[in-house]
Amino acid sequence: MRKSLFHHFRTAWSGLPGESWLLALVVLINRSGAMVIPFLSVYLTRKLGFSLTEAGWSLAAFGLGAMAGAYSGGRLTDRFGAFRIQAVSLTLTGVMFFILMTLTSFYPVTAGIFILSLVAEAFRPANAVSVAHWSPPDKLTRAFSLNRMAANLGFGIGPAIGGFLAVYGFHWLFIADGATCIAAAGVFYRAFRDRNSGLKSLNPQEKASAVSAWKDPWMLGIVFLVSLNAISFFQFFTTLPVFYRTEYHLPENQIGMLLAFNGLLVFVFEMVLVNVLEGRVQAGILVTSGAVLLGLSWLGLAFLSGIAVLVGAMVLLSFSEMLAMPFLASSISRRAAGARLGEYMAMYTMAYSLAHVAAPVAGTQIADIAGFSVLWLVSGLAALGVAAGFWMLLRSR
Repeated sequence: MRKSLFHHFRTAWSGLPGESWLLALVVLINRSGAMVIPFLSVYLTRKLGFSLTEAGWSLAAFGLGAMAGAYSGGRLTDRFGAFRIQAVSLTLTGVMFFILMTLTSFYPVTAGIFILSLVAEAFRPANAVSVAHWSPPDKLTRAFSLNRMAANLGFGIGPAIGGFLAVYGFHWLFIADGATCIAAAGVFYRAFRDRNSGLKSLNPQEKASAVSAWKDPWMLGIVFLVSLNAISFFQFFTTLPVFYRTEYHLPENQIGMLLAFNGLLVFVFEMVLVNVLEGRVQAGILVTSGAVLLGLSWLGLAFLSGIAVLVGAMVLLSFSEMLAMPFLASSISRRAAGARLGEYMAMYTMAYSLAHVAAPVAGTQIADIAGFSVLWLVSGLAALGVAAGFWMLLRSR
């Protein structure tokens, strides 16, 4: 038993090319500074004095910028290549954190959040194209999982440190986030400047002969379901920290530790789960199960109370994303089959970006008007409905 468990851990981390590890390192450095976004709702309401509704609209601007960034990032990747887009995006994102730190009133802050999100999200489709390019086909899901592992490990580090830095002043969060973005840009440039010939886009003739993601009914259906699922999931970033603060009166450092728990769970278990389940269980079953666990997580918060419930809900939420997200990404990458890959991955990224728009507005409005229990009930039922949709669409494929 112990030997078998060790074998699964060892094989889960072996066999990936060096480029996959370098891409994961860049993501790890970048996300280790992810301190502003998890605390943005708290920063807007407590430090700047925004109302919950104003904070919701400012957070929605993040989603609008993310949509624009994902769309433009995919198009720019197809035109200029993934190397340039990632290097420029990381650098400009770092600069924008320093600028946003100086803004204090509603309209400038909202505009700054929009621009920050635009330049930051352009990184995601370009990075996904790089992951797909450097990964052997039989290791594609694990390559995406490795990248997610790095992101979640970084997210385990960032909020935990950010919670303590916030005690000394929220401006330290912006400084740390900006500095790590620029550091990630430097590491990426040095690692891939001599490899960037492998990160160029398709030639015009190959692109013209490929089916556009916007004309692929399967892809349109997936994007719709991913958007709905992400609206539910993104309450994790937007309203859940406020819930911890207002309903349980947790200080920022304890909020940071709870959020970090998610990243640490994903870091420990996701690669092993993917290694064990890929090829043995259909992707449709795994993605559907992930959506079900998400629904159960929110329903637990709606009907139960206590610190143990907060921890249990975080465990369910963490395993939800482990089951759903890597297999969605690899399925879409295989669907594109190398043709218009930037466009397909941009469209997938845009599904999450759309959720960034809707999630804070819907979540804060429901919580403000009806209370958090109703918000968790609605989010849970929505996730269960999405699970049924995933089952029908992915099973048909």
